[in-house]
Formats: sequence, C-alpha cells, structure tokens
Amino acid sequence: SDVVGDERYTVHVKDLSSGELLPDEILGVIGGATWDRAGENLYYTTVDESWRADKVWRHRLGTAQADDELVHHETDGRFFVGVGRTRSDRFMVVAAGSKTTSEYRFLDAHAPDLGWRVFARRREGLEYSLDHAVIAGQDRFLVLHNDIGPDFELSTAPIEPTDAPAWEPLIGYDPSVRLEDVDAFAGHLVVHQRSGGLTQVRIIELGEDGPGDDYLVEFAAEVYSVGTAGNPAFEQPTVRVGYTTLAVPPSVYDYDVRTRSLTLLKRTPVLGGY
Repeated sequence: SDVVGDERYTVHVKDLSSGELLPDEILGVIGGATWDRAGENLYYTTVDESWRADKVWRHRLGTAQADDELVHHETDGRFFVGVGRTRSDRFMVVAAGSKTTSEYRFLDAHAPDLGWRVFARRREGLEYSLDHAVIAGQDRFLVLHNDIGPDFELSTAPIEPTDAPAWEPLIGYDPSVRLEDVDAFAGHLVVHQRSGGLTQVRIIELGEDGPGDDYLVEFAAEVYSVGTAGNPAFEQPTVRVGYTTLAVPPSVYDYDVRTRSLTLLKRTPVLGGY
C-alpha cells in the first residue's frame, strides 16, 4: 500500500501458476533464499512493515505459493531472521539474532521427522553461530560463542539441542585473540581471527583421530589484510584467500591445505606508472 497525494493505492500480487492472489503476510520477500539438499523445497524470508526480516517460509516445488508453510515467525522486534544450509548439505538452519543475542534452529536431512529444533535457546548477551563438521568420524556441531568472554571461543557439541555448559572447547578462550568466524570442510577447519592488530586465516587440519596441526597461513609482509570467500564445496582441499597490503594491490590466492602452498590467481593491476 502507498499514499500518493490524497489517494491510497494498494498493490495485490498474483501467483501466475494458480491465478490466486497471495496473502499479504507472505509479501515482501528479502534476499537469501536457500534450497534444501534434495532440491524439492525452497526456504525464503519475508519482512514486516518496518522491513525487519521476521518470517521464514518453505515453498514446495510445484505447489502454489499460497500454500507455503510458515517455518518460523520472530515476534521479538529486536531480532532479525535468516535461513541457510550448512556447507556439508546435511542441515538447514534458521538464525535469529539481535545486536547482542543469538538463537539457531536446525533441521537434520538425515532425520527430517524430528522437525525443526532449537539448538540453544536465546539468553540475553549470548552470541553464537552454528556449523556442522565431521571430527574423527563423528558428526559434531561447531559453536563459536562468547559465553566465556567477549573475544569468543570455538567449541563442539553433539548433533542435538545442547546448552552452553555442555559445549566442549576446541579453541579455548584467549583474550589476545579475537575469533570472528569458522568454516568447516571435510579435511580441515578455517578460522577467521584477529591478533596482534592483524586479520589472520587459521587452519586446523582434521585427521582420522580428530584435530591435527593448527597453524596460521603465513605471508611475507609484516602488516596486511587477509580473508576468505568463495569456498562453497565441503570436500575441496583448497581455500580461496583475498590478500592486500599498503604495497601489494588486492590479490586472490588458492591455499592448498595438502601442500601448504599459495597459488596466485589474480592481482589487481596498478595503473598510471606507479
């Protein structure tokens, strides 16, 4: 709806496959739609009147949008919601977060009859993220959280609802190291952290017996910025890395975890004779 001058205009949206008008509550789709592992259901997010992402829906391929199922409705105005899938493709996750508090729901593709379950219920001030890893042959959740301190700790938990006291530290809390994110792959974990004034990429290799070597990807410069992106495949042995310094223009590398070597893929050219 909108008001132009003294007149109010209302726009109605029609589902072209059925000819039906869509109910108002599923209008206002925001970015971030995600297919399930089987490619049969599309999960998407809609916004409320203040453009806060507040609802997650499930659309089954081949059905009318008017029949879409409401998966989660976040009624607390401080929280925004989003939906995604773990890199391993096993879990769908719905994240709800405010400025200071997090809560995750998960759906196990191996046990869909269990439905959506809350991993750890929201507690004011507790921020955490959830990912899936296979460690020593066991499925585990990776939980990056600030329950111990403001610079975060990386823990593991069983594949079931689990409160913070039962989380097991994998990278213990260190006030001199800020843990910012973690990505799980079949053979290694990639931890994004800050220490000594630098952004850093940390590798934890995963072997048959569990976590193995734990080290930083090293660069020659003393001061630099580094991060990762574009690493969608769970089984891939390489990590796509972005790197730059005050003297080196933005560069893209592949870091091979098997050989611990960097391969330069692209570097932004410096123009003008400099």
